[in-house]
Amino acid sequence: MVSASTILQTIIDDQFIDALRYQERQLKHFQPTHIRMFFSTLAAMLIALHAVLGHAESGTSNKWRIEFSEGANSHGKIIFHVSTDNGESFDISTSIDDGDSENHIARRVRDSFRDALPHHYYDVEIDDGEDVLIKEQNGAGPFRLRLVDSTVKSVRIDLDRE
Repeated sequence: MVSASTILQTIIDDQFIDALRYQERQLKHFQPTHIRMFFSTLAAMLIALHAVLGHAESGTSNKWRIEFSEGANSHGKIIFHVSTDNGESFDISTSIDDGDSENHIARRVRDSFRDALPHHYYDVEIDDGEDVLIKEQNGAGPFRLRLVDSTVKSVRIDLDRE
């Protein structure tokens, strides 16, 4: 006489074997060329994404606008980095006091840029009270501008190429 556990084990084994055979049939249809095509497509998409994001972050311009919104709710520092294609690089740090308005922050940042950048090659001015414009002049060429860090609370900073 066959026990119930033996019958149950046979049913489970048969279902397992059927499942393995099904998987084997599915794998025969999934050729190595599909795998290569998938990874080639993935690599192409990642390269394109890197190019788009890299261009957005490291793009150059002859004129940049730094827009400040909201006043400071803490004291701290705002740090920018300016670089050119010929290897010049400038780190510009501005101290901000708690309670500074967006116009006062823009004036402080303008003054920091004026102190750090060569006057002959860059013109730095205030526009609309709360924006700082940085323009190349006298053949300095396009440059990159990047916000490195801000420890000032509530101040929103937007960089725009013009």
